[in-house]
Amino acid sequence: MADQAIVEISCTKLRSAIGDEATNFTGDLQEMLDTLVAIQAVMPNAERVLGGWESERGMEWAKKVRAAAYGVSDLVDEIKLEAPRTPAAGKVCIRRLLLCTELITGPV
Repeated sequence: MADQAIVEISCTKLRSAIGDEATNFTGDLQEMLDTLVAIQAVMPNAERVLGGWESERGMEWAKKVRAAAYGVSDLVDEIKLEAPRTPAAGKVCIRRLLLCTELITGPV
């Protein structure tokens, strides 16, 4: 499933951002990474549990995973550009990252 690749790319970007000393949001980023890694762990069985990717539940879950992974990926890029310049912009990015994971996991 292509969504697994998208989640993996987002995880890689998060790991890179966590290792970047210029990023002041390591705890929040680690929380995001933990969430995506947990999602990644259940993805191989999700198709069976959800009744297939063509089922309504399967398509809805895949859509949420895809949206969250793309959102995380885009926002990590934003954080790397904006956070070193203005801490307030970085905080806004972190709030948006948390909203991305809430799409899948519910409120944190």
